[in-house]
Amino acid sequence: MKDEFVSTISHELRTPLTSIRAFSEILQDDENMEPQQRQQLLRIVVKETERLTRLVNQVLDFTKIESGAYQWVREKLDLAGVVREALAATSQLSHNRNITITQAAPDRPAMIFGDKDRLVQVVINLISNAIKYCEPGTGHVHLMLSCTTDEAKLAVIDNGPGIEPRRA
Repeated sequence: MKDEFVSTISHELRTPLTSIRAFSEILQDDENMEPQQRQQLLRIVVKETERLTRLVNQVLDFTKIESGAYQWVREKLDLAGVVREALAATSQLSHNRNITITQAAPDRPAMIFGDKDRLVQVVINLISNAIKYCEPGTGHVHLMLSCTTDEAKLAVIDNGPGIEPRRA
């Protein structure tokens, strides 16, 4: 699991770094760029920097968890709010790949106890993976939140290729 995580993170870190460098060089080299295009490239640089920050934080958190030094924060929170934050964080990724995201949630709050930051990260990872494996332009990711008085469930469903039965 650890080797797979390190391999995945290594690959994931290269992508935003490559984008940031390429767009920064374009911005630096093209003094006559239209202001609207310059703003668009700057927005991409900012988004990729934010994504890189999240990835670096994942690595740091993973290291803390592995060493037993991570401090879990248990608090009462609404799982629907966690889902909204994760959707906001992945909205640019779904937009860039032209993936449709829909959601279904109950009318009432889905109250749980947990570490909000870690739960947001887990949901971001689930959504990001679903987006990653969907076909651009035809992909669809559906988030379904349900709750009873005793539990809350979140399902992330996509029309990607799925996991081979022998690996599931």
